[in-house]
Amino acid sequence: MTATPNLRPHRLPRKKILRGRNAFQLLKAEGHRKAGKLLVCNFLEISGHDQVAFILSKRCGPAVVRNRIRRRLKEAFRHCRQDILSDRVVVWIARAPAAAATYAELEAEMHELLTKSKLWRAKDGF
Repeated sequence: MTATPNLRPHRLPRKKILRGRNAFQLLKAEGHRKAGKLLVCNFLEISGHDQVAFILSKRCGPAVVRNRIRRRLKEAFRHCRQDILSDRVVVWIARAPAAAATYAELEAEMHELLTKSKLWRAKDGF
């Protein structure tokens, strides 16, 4: 029997997606927070876990708009996830102005918040 090829090699694995109410409550109680105009970054160091979640409220707009924002955030995160420190749980919360933001603006804010949070691996340029 042959293995099927991975049709989505850049997709975020399910194990890397934060799920469960307790995990979010722990992050909110013990984690750190950095906020920008478009996004809020909540993060916590947990040994053996490097997971991410994206939260968008209805204030961001109807489902079509929220899904567009989520896709843009996931893509921006995909490009920088190799440079983020391991053993970190990160939750991105989109604010209402994110609905009118371009991909470049969301990506720039994500990079800015990662820099403020000191979540980058030691690397030239960051």
